Order: sequence, then C-alpha cells, then structure tokens
Amino acid sequence: MAAAASASGCRDIDSCRTLSNILLSSLATIFACVWTAVHRNIARPSRDRRSRILNIVDMAKVIVVTLLVPEWVLAWAARQFLVARLVARKLEDVRGDAQGAWMEKRGLASWPGDSKVASPSKKAKVPSGALRF
Repeated sequence: MAAAASASGCRDIDSCRTLSNILLSSLATIFACVWTAVHRNIARPSRDRRSRILNIVDMAKVIVVTLLVPEWVLAWAARQFLVARLVARKLEDVRGDAQGAWMEKRGLASWPGDSKVASPSKKAKVPSGALRF
C-alpha cells in the first residue's frame, strides 16, 4: 500500500509521511549517531543508586554538549591523544629504568635496541611521582 501511495503521489494524508514523522526520525538518527560517537566504554563504578544516577547525568551532559558544539568532540579526542602519548612516554621511561636496574643487579649487559631480554620475576618498583601529569 505504501508503494502505491508513493507511486501515485500523496493524495491521502493518512498514507503519507508528515512533518512530525520526518522530524522524529531525523532526531532519532542524530541521537543514535551522537550516542555511538561519544558513549563511554567504562563508566565509574556504580555501587549505589547515587553513582548510577551520576553516570546517567554525566552521559546526558556529554550528549547535550556534543549536539550543541560538535567541534568539542574533536578537541576531546585531541586531548585524549596528547595525554595518552605523554603517559606512554612516561611508562616507557619507567620500564627502561626498571629494566636497566634489573640488568645491572644481575650483571648483564644490553645492546641498544635489544628487546629480547627476559623479564624480572618480581615486579619492578616504580619511583614515586613517575606517572604524574
């Protein structure tokens, strides 16, 4: 019936899409796109009802801001990239220091670029303040 209505034109308002139907489907599509673009994979731990409500409120804030200022998502992604790169460098420095200390303790020598060194059986101690950013 819908194919017949669209082929012959819209003569009966009950068989055609109305403005409200078009707006509703458009808003649902925009909401679905924003939700998939900015949803968090890991929310804060929700042990009580208050923290679950805060999770929902935080997500609603993110969605509203994303709808109003889409450029914010680009800035958010750039900030996450820069912080992740900084943390990765600091972790690499700490790993190198721990590996060097472990090898010195055992009297081993390492070659530059050699990554085939056995890992220590005990966890390396991370200097306090090494991961502050």
